[in-house]
Amino acid sequence: MNERAIHQGLLAAGIAGVGELDESSKDPTIEVQPEALVATMTWLRDDPGCAMEMLHLVTAIERPDRMDVVYHLSSLA
Repeated sequence: MNERAIHQGLLAAGIAGVGELDESSKDPTIEVQPEALVATMTWLRDDPGCAMEMLHLVTAIERPDRMDVVYHLSSLA
């Protein structure tokens, strides 16, 4: 499953707080609002086409006005 399919799956699941897919850098990202984090992570783990069952890194980026948390997930399948 590629980044666009993952993003479309999250949107189709109706998870409120899922932002746009940003493909402008080497590692595509999807901004997720804090209230949508549990539902998003659950979908990424439980969707059979995605199966991202491994969280291998959590890091943060300090911005002038906020702190961004970055989750690196993998599917072993």
